[in-house]
Amino acid sequence: MSLGRNIRLVRIARGIALSHLATEAGISSSYLSLIESGRRQPSLRVLRLLAAHLQVPNSVLLWETGASGDAAVSEGSEHLQGLMAVLYKILQEVETAQT
Repeated sequence: MSLGRNIRLVRIARGIALSHLATEAGISSSYLSLIESGRRQPSLRVLRLLAAHLQVPNSVLLWETGASGDAAVSEGSEHLQGLMAVLYKILQEVETAQT
């Protein structure tokens, strides 16, 4: 899974419009679209702004998975457990908002 895809998934899970996130991060909607599609890589400053406005740690956006969807880090690692906790919290928030 790519950085851009992670940004898009979290943005959608949070119910944030692409244009709104772009404005909050100080970039254009077209640039954010290019980032989400994997055609551009954001600077570290932009990555930090996106993560802050999405209310997730930078590491969630940088999380890589392989072609099979398996995490690139070992299952027992604290890093993976932390990422899973954040993603689980987002899913709970989305589920609560839908009811």
